[in-house]
Amino acid sequence: MKLGEEGSDQIFPEWVIQVHLQMLVTGCETTDVYVCVSPHEYRLFRVEFNQRLADGLLGRLTAFWELVQTDIPPDIDFGHASAKAILDRVEIKGESIQLCSDDLVGSVATYKEYGKRITKLTKAREIHRLRLIAAMGTAETCELLAADGKPMHVLKRSQIEASKVAYDRKAHKKLSISKPKGKR
Repeated sequence: MKLGEEGSDQIFPEWVIQVHLQMLVTGCETTDVYVCVSPHEYRLFRVEFNQRLADGLLGRLTAFWELVQTDIPPDIDFGHASAKAILDRVEIKGESIQLCSDDLVGSVATYKEYGKRITKLTKAREIHRLRLIAAMGTAETCELLAADGKPMHVLKRSQIEASKVAYDRKAHKKLSISKPKGKR
């Protein structure tokens, strides 16, 4: 992008963002940006406050601050394109915001996929929990041994969220697992 004619508001997107944030903080309605475009040429650009842009930036800054507070690193993009992308993506319509972003479309797809995985893992985890309950019977703890007979792990009933009510009849109803011989 090139700088516009003197007096216009056609400056680099990064500068538009910066001056809008400054106007948002200071309450100014316009900002003059004085630029040295060559050793002997200066231009004055006037940027008018745009409430829609400021609201969009404020929303993104709020989301960023939440990442800072929760110690989650944001995606990093140091390029000129990132500032232009912010300006291009912010469109306010009524009470909602519309963002045009392949990244967000990918995030939605990933979010949905993770939801499916979580559901599948939750079901698989429940099967293993029921197997452990059935194997433990009414015992409060279970010492798991390696093939050589050495203790590997001590499992407590509370770790698998099991009650002691007939060692969760649900476990026997859902699974037909018998205990190893000699362990009854």
